[in-house]
Amino acid sequence: MLDQLQNFGIRIAIDDFGSQYFSLDYLKTYRVNRLKIPQSMIEVARLDVRSAAMVRAIIGIARELRVEIVAQGLATEEQWLFLTKTVPNERLQGFYCSNPVSAQSAALLLKQKRIGPQAPRNH
Repeated sequence: MLDQLQNFGIRIAIDDFGSQYFSLDYLKTYRVNRLKIPQSMIEVARLDVRSAAMVRAIIGIARELRVEIVAQGLATEEQWLFLTKTVPNERLQGFYCSNPVSAQSAALLLKQKRIGPQAPRNH
């Protein structure tokens, strides 16, 4: 069924990858296109060396398999700094990038190239 969906152009994502039970074999078996790493995992990784290693390992495996990564729930400058230093060039989503907006407003912001992380503030 997943192969048929992908043949129609539908992309397969695993939400909250790493926060509950998961198997790395899912990435191969289900030909996943995207992994979404939950905010709770990112926050813990920012504070704990072993958790940071887990996030880097998940992203490394995903890159090797050409699976897109989305870091979810980016809410603070500290999380943004951690992610851009640890795993640059990944997709980020959360209030730090933009407050929720309507589809029409999102289209306008994209045309104006105004959606993205805020510039870091002075420390």
